[in-house]
Amino acid sequence: MTFFWKAKENGAAGGLRALRIFFLGALGLSLSGCLDIFQYITRLDNGADRHVIKIGLTANPLVMEEIERKERLEEIKSMEEFLELYKIINAYKQYGAAIEEIDDAGEFGYLVKMDILHNEDTVEMIIAGNDNFVPRYTRDGMIIPLKNLGAGIVDEHTKSFLFGLGRYHLMISKRCMPRISSAAALASQKPVDGLPPLPVTVFDLGDYYLVNVPLSFFSENYRFLMLYSGPAS
Repeated sequence: MTFFWKAKENGAAGGLRALRIFFLGALGLSLSGCLDIFQYITRLDNGADRHVIKIGLTANPLVMEEIERKERLEEIKSMEEFLELYKIINAYKQYGAAIEEIDDAGEFGYLVKMDILHNEDTVEMIIAGNDNFVPRYTRDGMIIPLKNLGAGIVDEHTKSFLFGLGRYHLMISKRCMPRISSAAALASQKPVDGLPPLPVTVFDLGDYYLVNVPLSFFSENYRFLMLYSGPAS
C-alpha cells in the first residue's frame, strides 16, 4: 500500500509551501552522516523537463569533531567505490548538463542542472543510456533508474555510513505528472519479474508531489523507482 499525505494549500501558496518542506527536509538530512540525493523536476514553457539533482555525502557535525569529519570525508572521496559516482554524473553531459562539484568541510558531492525535451531522439538516448535519475515516461507513468548505487561496496561499515540513513527525495511538478496514484521500488523494469515491488511513500503538496525512498532499497537488489499515473500494473 502506498501512503499519501495531501496538503491543504493549492496553487502558488501550495507550491511555495512544498518548496519550503523540500528544502527543510534537505537541511534536516544534511545533519546525518550518509549519502543524500535530492531531485527536482519541473516542466518548462518549451515542453522540456528541468532537472536539478544534488548528490552529496555528509558527515554528521553532531557526532564528529571537525577534524574527524574532514578526515572521514577525505577517506570516502578517495575510495574507488564512491568515486564511481563520477561515472554517473559524467553521463549527464550527453544531455547538456551543467555540473558543479560540492566540496566543503561538511559535504562532498555534485549539483547537476539539465533540461531534457522528451522527443523521439532523446527518448532513444534515455532508453539506451538507462542513466541514474533520468526518467522515462511510460504508458503507466514514469520509471526512474536508481541502479548500482552500492556496487562494489563490500565493507559493511562503509555501506552503513553511506546508505544507512540516506534517502532519495524526488520533488516533481504536476506539470510533468498531473497524477501519481502510487509508487514502488522495482527490481526489474517489469514488475512481474523477480522480487516483489516495495511500496514507496508519496506526498501530495499541491502543485508538486514529493516521493521519499530509503537508499537502502537501492543498495541491494532494487534498481528502479516507478511512479504510477493509474492503477499499478
